[in-house]
Amino acid sequence: MKQFFSFILLISCGYFSYSQQQAWPKVIQPTDDTFHWNAGRKLTWEDFKGIPDTSDKAAAASTASTLGYNYTYTPDTTFHFFTYAIFVKNYSWVKEGWDRTAYELNHEQRHFDITEIYARKLAMAFKRYKLNKNDRKRIYDSLSTEWDKIQDLYDKETKHSINIEKQKEWDKKIDGLLKEYERK
Repeated sequence: MKQFFSFILLISCGYFSYSQQQAWPKVIQPTDDTFHWNAGRKLTWEDFKGIPDTSDKAAAASTASTLGYNYTYTPDTTFHFFTYAIFVKNYSWVKEGWDRTAYELNHEQRHFDITEIYARKLAMAFKRYKLNKNDRKRIYDSLSTEWDKIQDLYDKETKHSINIEKQKEWDKKIDGLLKEYERK
């Protein structure tokens, strides 16, 4: 008999966080409000459906993405993990009156790419261990904390995309990490 559980942590770049536990199919299925990270499916400005945070003076836009995992296990505690990155349209926003340039959209895409990198890192971390229930939580918590810090560092160093040279450096770094942690 297999049992199935899911844990989702949603963190937007605007520091909004939300968690829930629920039973799901093997991989969270996208809805009208969400879609899975896909190399062939880049963000568009039409994806940003949320209400802008007007109190946030630094950001013109905010990407809300989910780093999550599902797992199944058998009575002998053999675990099988499924990790994913999901974009959430209704929590992602762009302020009215801001230029919706390809450059700015690239900055937001890179936030989503970072989420995918951490979904891949999470999958690799889970594969390396003979896990028990406490290990999966410890591994997830450790990587989700690191993910949150990287998202903050990305915005800090690029000054929310204002620093063009740093944005170029991060673009290369993110592309390299996507290749390094490519799903097999």
